[in-house]
Amino acid sequence: MVKKNQYELIENSVIDDGAFLLEPYDDWKENIAFWIAQYLSQKCDEQSRRFVTEYNIPKIISIKEAILNSKDIEAIGKYVNELGVLKFKAIKQYYNNIYPFYHYMLERKAYSIKNITTTLLANYFSNTEEKQKKDLAAEKIIKVDIPKNIKNIWELSYASKINRLTVLLNFIKFIENSNIDKESENEVFLFDIERSKISKSIQKEKRVLSVLTPKDGFQKFFNAIELVQYKDEVRERNILMLKLLMYLGIRVSELVYLKKDDITIDKNIVKFNIIGKGNKQRLLYVTYSHIKKHMIKYEKIRTESPDGFYFTTNKGKQVNDRYINTIVHNTLVAAQIEVTKKSSVHMLRHSVASYLKHTLKMDNASISKWLGHEDIRTTMIYLHYTEQEIIDMAKSFKKIGN
Repeated sequence: MVKKNQYELIENSVIDDGAFLLEPYDDWKENIAFWIAQYLSQKCDEQSRRFVTEYNIPKIISIKEAILNSKDIEAIGKYVNELGVLKFKAIKQYYNNIYPFYHYMLERKAYSIKNITTTLLANYFSNTEEKQKKDLAAEKIIKVDIPKNIKNIWELSYASKINRLTVLLNFIKFIENSNIDKESENEVFLFDIERSKISKSIQKEKRVLSVLTPKDGFQKFFNAIELVQYKDEVRERNILMLKLLMYLGIRVSELVYLKKDDITIDKNIVKFNIIGKGNKQRLLYVTYSHIKKHMIKYEKIRTESPDGFYFTTNKGKQVNDRYINTIVHNTLVAAQIEVTKKSSVHMLRHSVASYLKHTLKMDNASISKWLGHEDIRTTMIYLHYTEQEIIDMAKSFKKIGN
């Protein structure tokens, strides 16, 4: 039921120019769902449609409208999953980071958006399984079951916690910039969240990154790429995919979404237009002779994709990242390198960074540019380079395996 308070409510609780009542409904769950819907709608508008077919755009618009009209957070989750099926996947990360915090509020009976405070967030991020059990036993909180596919906060890595905090603060800022609250000064409710205090509550675990050693592991893996036995119809494709991961240090998502139109050959240089996180573009280069024989053989048998993807199955479908993890695993075995839980395709990206740093002696700024990092806390320095400077980096990447 909608509150009939100081403002005459307009459809969808809009007051003026994108401003909404802070708590338009009597039920706080509906209020949270309302703001999540508005937030996800904005994120839908911001997301690139590069990988979405024209056929699916009307479906996406329809699902977005369904999200906006929903008052139930669980129903919104189902719509988000539908978007993922249509290659509109980025929205899911926002929902999946907000949804568990909603359950935390539910457990602690924080039945108002105004209860989102620095203290509540700090307690959430510092929560442990042991503390949760004690609070339940002491009846300080109520038991709320969350889906098995959603991890508890104490099960997340440090990086995942920081990512969740970033999403939550972005969501809170969205509410702050869009709300109308008659009870607050200036008729806008301000949360006054202190990120530094919350960040201090997140313990940084001691962990060792899985990485191929620059001295011999990197070389052993590269030499083993062509030793793995594949069927003739996928052999050159698989070898080419692994070599590009090694030469370019790109994310697996950047590889599988690479399109034929993103690749240009100019004399002895192959130019790759890489679309990274946040739809950011960067150009990377490989000396053509390093991959020429594999490209020629692959393109002779390659099945065209209706969406233009370069790496395809025999049926013209996009190769998926799970398959690439499998061929990385097989190559590690062939190279007689120990396989662990962290031996994933992303390990190659860390390994490339280590190789560039310790073997090729590249500076941090160059490596940051090469890998497509943007956050200064991740990259240390983010500099602009000319095309020729990046080509020079590619040339310095000597042909591994010789």
